[in-house]
Amino acid sequence: MKICGLVGHGRTRARIKAAAVILCLVTAGGCLDVVQAAPSIPAHVLADLRNAAALAQQDEARVERMSAHTSDPLLAARMREEGRRQSATTFNYVVNAAIAGNPDAAQAIVSAAITVAPDLRDVIIQSAVIAFPGFQDQIQSARPGRFDAVEADIRPVSANLVPVPRAPAPLEYVHPPAAEPQENAIWDPWQPVNRPLFAVYQFVDDFLIRPVAAGYGWIVPGPIKKGVRNAFRNLDSPIVFANDLLQFQPGDAATTLGRFIINTTAGGLGFFDVAARGGLPGHPADFDQTLNFYRVPSGPYMVLPVIGPGTLRHNLARVVDAAADPLNWSNEVDRSIKIARTAGYMIATREDLIEPLDTLRDSSLDWYATFRATYYQDRLVVLRKGVTTPSEAQNDLFDAAE
Repeated sequence: MKICGLVGHGRTRARIKAAAVILCLVTAGGCLDVVQAAPSIPAHVLADLRNAAALAQQDEARVERMSAHTSDPLLAARMREEGRRQSATTFNYVVNAAIAGNPDAAQAIVSAAITVAPDLRDVIIQSAVIAFPGFQDQIQSARPGRFDAVEADIRPVSANLVPVPRAPAPLEYVHPPAAEPQENAIWDPWQPVNRPLFAVYQFVDDFLIRPVAAGYGWIVPGPIKKGVRNAFRNLDSPIVFANDLLQFQPGDAATTLGRFIINTTAGGLGFFDVAARGGLPGHPADFDQTLNFYRVPSGPYMVLPVIGPGTLRHNLARVVDAAADPLNWSNEVDRSIKIARTAGYMIATREDLIEPLDTLRDSSLDWYATFRATYYQDRLVVLRKGVTTPSEAQNDLFDAAE
């Protein structure tokens, strides 16, 4: 009996050891999967981030040595603060430029940035969110990680922080990649033409549209500006209603119709959004959204001198929406009223975007690429009827971006 007990006990120990070995192998396999699933970023981007972090450390060390020889403690503290601010600004320029040039690796870039410069984590995330507000969920969910050294050829610290320009590939029109239209992937094969057109668009905005919008914002009080935006949104209700029906969304169509009736009557022609207070929030809907619903590809990115950025599908949808607007095709409405409505809508919309666009432009190295990425983020929200993109969907979007 005693021998049998020892034998059974030995078998139990062997089983426990085998289970422990299996558990270790499973755990190790899980760890390997995590490592393999780690996001990758372009080699030159990782090198730029490491070089920028090294330069920031050198600058801070130099300022620290200089402040140590200063007899005035207040001056020394200011020198250290200014040194940290300048280092953070330089590093943020590198991070934001990397995101603008590689939107498919936005989260990985921020993760690498806070890994190589952990002391600047808060300012890195804050600057990136301001520069790319549509990437906010991705940026804020970034965490420090490990990156293989083979990902980048580490250049000397004295190397230029701005990535070395590479020879552009020959312009070739190709069909969009086979991807879901809802992904709304960035596709810009006409960039050599789009950039000059964007410069024309920016010139018109800088010297005409923005000054008028800024003057309007300075003269008109805030509540009046909000009411004007509400009124313009109410005038778009017939287009929203029609596209809700084309998308087979009877619930949204009923909400749009109810909002139009309530706001037009009880809200002073839409000046007050009474319907939203009553539990009927608005939602965007246009013909571009409808075409996306039917899985029509968005087509290439294109810039029009006055209208601005858009995809081929979006610009065609703008024409359809304008032609279907009752106020535009009605012969009873004077032409001057139609022009005034279009100009007023443009000015009111631009005034609401003055501060965010100025902030975005000041923190961007490549304004064209940043503006393009911002457009795609905004359209993705519209295509989802105003619902902010989840982090998983954002990852799919950036994986398909070019």
